Amino acid sequence: MVDAIAALGIYLMKSGPETRYAGLSERHTMNRYQWMLCKGQYFVILNNLEGEEALAAIMLDFAQSVVGRIPVHPLPDPFDSLPKDNRILHTQRILRGPLALQSLYTFGEGDILQIKKAARAVSSDYWSKEGKRFQQILICYKTIEDAGLVFQGIQKGLDPYLSIIDKRPTRLTFQDFAKEYGEITLSENMLQIHVHLACPTP
Repeated sequence: MVDAIAALGIYLMKSGPETRYAGLSERHTMNRYQWMLCKGQYFVILNNLEGEEALAAIMLDFAQSVVGRIPVHPLPDPFDSLPKDNRILHTQRILRGPLALQSLYTFGEGDILQIKKAARAVSSDYWSKEGKRFQQILICYKTIEDAGLVFQGIQKGLDPYLSIIDKRPTRLTFQDFAKEYGEITLSENMLQIHVHLACPTP
């Protein structure tokens, strides 16, 4: 991949809940038919098309051989800016473009949140105090001005199925077709987004 963040991003999108195999320390998940691994800027898929359990040891040897040839590049935690409390495991995502965002939630046509221009964009699911599952998306732009322009553009291009119910200088609140709520908050050079909320923030 282009870099280690891109490799981790595609791995997280495809891996789901990880099933680990003893003897392989790199980030990976596996079943009888396929192993997926992530190390440095490499995302690796090993296929066992017939699902033969007897090939498990060979798959492990091959995986160890592959990752052993990939240099180690320490990667800072890309999710350190997201809250850790009540975070749901295996739901973290790295967003590099509009397609990745649209797989989570549709805010409008095209790259309405200018993900391609963002310095960093990540997301995770959480449990509310009431046991409601919601999603938080954090997008960090290079400048305060960039974030402000994107926030203004959202208000003009928001998807028609999202009904704006409250508009403030730094916060936009809307309701979707499922009668769930969403909020987009501007904070310096960042947009903090919450969707699938049971009720809006007062």
